[in-house]
Amino acid sequence: MTFLTFSSALSAACALAVPITLYGATAQAPPSSAPAPVEATSTPASDAIEVARTALNSGEPSAAKHVALATAYSRRARETAGPEWYDRSDEELVKALELAPDDFAALRMQIWNQLGRHEFQDAYTAALALNLRAKDDVLTYGLIVDAAMELGRYEEAENAAQWMLNLRPGTPIAMTRVSYLREQFGDIRGSIEAMLAAFHSTRPSDAEDAAWILTHLAHLELERGDTKAAKDYAGSALILFPDYHYALGVMGDIFEAEGDHESARTRLAKRYEVASHPENLYRLAVATEAAGATEEAETMFAEFEKAALAESENVDNANLELVEYWTDHVGSPEAIARALELVSKRARRRSDVPTLSALAWSQHRAGDSKVAWDTISKALAVGSVNARLRFRAGEIALAAGHPERAEEQYQIAMQTAPRSRFGREALEAIKRLPARSSAE
Repeated sequence: MTFLTFSSALSAACALAVPITLYGATAQAPPSSAPAPVEATSTPASDAIEVARTALNSGEPSAAKHVALATAYSRRARETAGPEWYDRSDEELVKALELAPDDFAALRMQIWNQLGRHEFQDAYTAALALNLRAKDDVLTYGLIVDAAMELGRYEEAENAAQWMLNLRPGTPIAMTRVSYLREQFGDIRGSIEAMLAAFHSTRPSDAEDAAWILTHLAHLELERGDTKAAKDYAGSALILFPDYHYALGVMGDIFEAEGDHESARTRLAKRYEVASHPENLYRLAVATEAAGATEEAETMFAEFEKAALAESENVDNANLELVEYWTDHVGSPEAIARALELVSKRARRRSDVPTLSALAWSQHRAGDSKVAWDTISKALAVGSVNARLRFRAGEIALAAGHPERAEEQYQIAMQTAPRSRFGREALEAIKRLPARSSAE
């Protein structure tokens, strides 16, 4: 795959941009180019809802007014992780389409909501159809990127993202998509560069957007094992948007990577309080167990399994976490068989890297490491250098009888994030590999 490119002038602008003022020892304020901190009772989306409602209640109703309110509701869904906001948004979009049956903005917003509900195939199909109506609409290309990436259609996602750059170079909606793809293709440094460009192009009034970008920068720094930089970015996001559930999750991951399991547990408990979804409960249970509260963790795991099974057939589910729980925590032959069945069903619908990785690991845990190697090789071909993915690929390769390939994967994991858990485990795995003969 060719990496997405943007103009040399923009690259230089990104490189010369004023550095983000970070949370931590150097500062206790949000980035100088970012919006001022928001109060928990007032957020960009909640303010937009009030403005849109006022506009709708004054004068004649119009499709545009209903779309404005729908958009505010959908943004509130991301702020709160509350799916009920998508329902409210859809109600407004129905009203908009009653007034203007072919309204482009309303149809585009419906696709946004489909993505929010994880209806990725439907969103992909609808976005492609909408794109035919307006080949120069950059937002529609963004929807294609998002849906295609979730389905594992990385080439289509890359093509759509390149169109975004061609049409609107340097805009946050384009640069965030470039960042996502570069990460998947294994270019963490380039991904960070693109996300920084997105941050410096974000309007001061878009506090939640800025917090999301800072959170993803924290994730990217954690991907390459720089927990200090990751903590600074996540901390800045939490100053900008207090109790932001995405930032709390990444902060928990950072503390866990540092071995501070109690601090990780505290952050993840707060995230679950803010966004009570099964996948968040699973991460809290893992951190609670690591912190030594075994009995409490077991209660959480049981509650998680029950909740995850209840929504397992929904398109928005915690099936990857359920698969991990069965393969790595329970570990019985029966649990591993259930995991393999569940993830195999998912893999029939999508071929993204996380799905292929989970399928390969389940196949490996079920004793079919040769098939698992074939599966994980498809994920590796995309290019991701994620330390966990590469470490597990090494474990699978070793079990499949490919020690040289195993060492190669361990090396990538170790080089990507040497201080991470999987980087350290990769180093230990390399030490255990049989020495090669001089003839080799």
